[in-house]
Amino acid sequence: MVLIGRLLSGVTAAMWVMATILYAQYVHQDQAGKAMGAMQLFTVLPQFASMLTAGLLVESFGWLSPFWVGVVVSIIGLVLSLFVKVVDHDATQVQTLQAHEYITRTLKTKSLLPLATIALITHGVMFISIFGFTPNYAATLGINEQQMVLLMTAFFPTSCTFLINGSYHTTHKKSRVNHCMSSLFLSAIAFLTVPLSTGLVSISIIHAIIGLALGFVLPICLSQAATLAPPSMKTTIMGFYQSYYAAGIFLGPWLAGLIAEHYSLPAVFVFASFTAVVGGILTIYLIVQSNKTRDSIESREC
Repeated sequence: MVLIGRLLSGVTAAMWVMATILYAQYVHQDQAGKAMGAMQLFTVLPQFASMLTAGLLVESFGWLSPFWVGVVVSIIGLVLSLFVKVVDHDATQVQTLQAHEYITRTLKTKSLLPLATIALITHGVMFISIFGFTPNYAATLGINEQQMVLLMTAFFPTSCTFLINGSYHTTHKKSRVNHCMSSLFLSAIAFLTVPLSTGLVSISIIHAIIGLALGFVLPICLSQAATLAPPSMKTTIMGFYQSYYAAGIFLGPWLAGLIAEHYSLPAVFVFASFTAVVGGILTIYLIVQSNKTRDSIESREC
């Protein structure tokens, strides 16, 4: 029954793809970055609230209480979904394609695979660290469950800082990719310093930096992916993008678990650092490809 419940939760989580597409349709194309920043922000905030309140619910009302609260929140979401407005598209912009044509066009979409891979890497290192092995490592430093809340509080608000910034400020495409690269390399350095932490203060500061860095990458990738396709392919491409990066949520902790088992817990964060560097290198590739495209356009105009 637990596995069935988790399966149904996964099906529900897949609705995030539809929510992303619907929300993006409410804004102009050049505002997609801000829209995706807002979407990411309102995804992270409930995660933070849930992690803070779940422990309190368990202590006060028992282990089943968070699941009953989840039922109530789901019913609220169901009612709210009845009031979602669908934006009508121009029928001339919508094409009906065969299944193989959707697959072929999706895989041929320029920059989609690098962007999806960067998102996969970012989710992977997040679920290796704050959602995975950070609590285990913190426990080896003598940090108890109540202090763990402070560690979570250090990570999530800083992660939200750039999400809020992305929701209200528009930056040039090239600047966004450059910021993405810098953020990944910064997180790589921070991950390397996790094994050097000695207590709650030091590990909280490090994870505040990690949250700040990774909080900038995800809305950038999401907004970039949302602008890659015409209306007829947008849902398919966003579905592929989010299914692809979801693999990082599984692969990251799984590989990190193998490393922890064969080496040590600190080695997990070295692995996370290496993975973030790979993501940074991929963003360099995107920058180079973008520059080539711009130079090609300028040469044709001349």
